[in-house]
Amino acid sequence: MDTDIDRTLVADLARIMVAEVRPAELPMFRPMSEAYFADPERSLAGGDGGGGPLRIGETGLVLLLTPVALAAAEEVTKYLFGEAIRPALVRGGAAVRRLFGIGGRPGKSETAVRLTDEQWAHVHRIVEDVAVRFGHGQDVAQVMADTVVGAAHRATWAEPR
Repeated sequence: MDTDIDRTLVADLARIMVAEVRPAELPMFRPMSEAYFADPERSLAGGDGGGGPLRIGETGLVLLLTPVALAAAEEVTKYLFGEAIRPALVRGGAAVRRLFGIGGRPGKSETAVRLTDEQWAHVHRIVEDVAVRFGHGQDVAQVMADTVVGAAHRATWAEPR
């Protein structure tokens, strides 16, 4: 994982997806996040030698969402900081947190971050691509992506005009 990425922000975005798509994983979210941040490749490769994210259950049929949500959140965060948001406007994760309704409103000296429809579509594609790349079906990928974009739109609607 890129050490310059705000791990708390990545975890916050991933938690939004996990809460919506697989809430049963929330009690284990923190330890799974710690394992991901310690070794993302291992978390995404799984422990059974078969490749792909860790699976749970006696037969290993349930593909864990948390490591994949963390990978998607990391890629979204990199995109937002690197391309979508002018780096001069964002000095930390606070503006991105507010974009997704995770933090408070901008201070008097801050400008609220807004993305274009094209940028939101790109965020959606990032999440879908990561989910599918790591073994989740298109249906799960769609819900994950809709959840991230929806969280941001709910945050925008909640802002006073």
